[in-house]
Amino acid sequence: MTIDGTNWTVCTRAMDELSDPVTIYPLVNLPVIKNLITDQTQLFAQHVLTEPLLKTETPAPEHERLQSVAQRTALDGYYEYIMCFCCTSGCPSH
Repeated sequence: MTIDGTNWTVCTRAMDELSDPVTIYPLVNLPVIKNLITDQTQLFAQHVLTEPLLKTETPAPEHERLQSVAQRTALDGYYEYIMCFCCTSGCPSH
């Protein structure tokens, strides 16, 4: 949502960081369905067209693929995306 003029994931914004009174709006650049609910159909359709981040050229193992701590650390910052579309809504080119 847009909280006090900035896009935020509502579940991560602390109340003591907000002004009084708080202003809350739906994400900009998205059609509003009702109140704070936006239609994200087009965004999800575009997301389906993206390639997966992790690919392999080796056959699937019988149980699971193991990775070292260094391999896992290399992924930090790439897997946390929660598809809230705050970044898309806040992008001036969108």
